[in-house]
Amino acid sequence: MRTVPAGAYTWPDGLKVTVVDAKVFTDFDKDLLESPEPGSTDFRVTSKLQNTGKFNGQITG
Repeated sequence: MRTVPAGAYTWPDGLKVTVVDAKVFTDFDKDLLESPEPGSTDFRVTSKLQNTGKFNGQITG
């Protein structure tokens, strides 16, 4: 796997998103019929969310 440098961005309202890790994904499971799409690069990202603003927030989903 190839590693992409981590970074962070803070929106004006105080939501800070940090990319902790990002890696190109190549471990497809043939038993689940997974395969890469031609011309695409699949990747997995680990991120961290921080509320550094003045207001409480809620993440749902």
